[in-house]
Amino acid sequence: MSTRIIRIITGMVMLAVFLSVAEAYPPLPTEFYGSVIYENSPGPADKLVQAYDQNGTLCGAFITAHTGYFGVLSCMGDDNSTPADEGAGISEEISFIFDGRQTTALGENWYSVGEYHNITLIVPKIICGDRICQAGFESCGSLDQTWNPDG
Repeated sequence: MSTRIIRIITGMVMLAVFLSVAEAYPPLPTEFYGSVIYENSPGPADKLVQAYDQNGTLCGAFITAHTGYFGVLSCMGDDNSTPADEGAGISEEISFIFDGRQTTALGENWYSVGEYHNITLIVPKIICGDRICQAGFESCGSLDQTWNPDG
């Protein structure tokens, strides 16, 4: 074969390799930030916030630095070029754990490639009828609107 044909074939092989490498990059994370309401007060500092996709895969974590706020927490997306579930898929709802406790996330709590989402985390998770009233977020009627861990 001529040198020219060998160069063309070599170039095509190299191009195919470089294109497959370029597709292997995972998607950009969604950056979550916002406020934390913990038992009707601003959330404490030095607490772990974890983000999970709907399959239970941890996609991000953050230690709070300031009372009442968290972020920026980077939630990684799933790399569709691999069989493993490394993170969240497009528009997948993200759940948050604050200091080991489930939360209610108010706002845009879903994964979007490369976006920033401002959300509010409420601890404990709002459950209607549990007799724990989250002031400003539940209508509790005659119930006391202070934190009562005994219900």
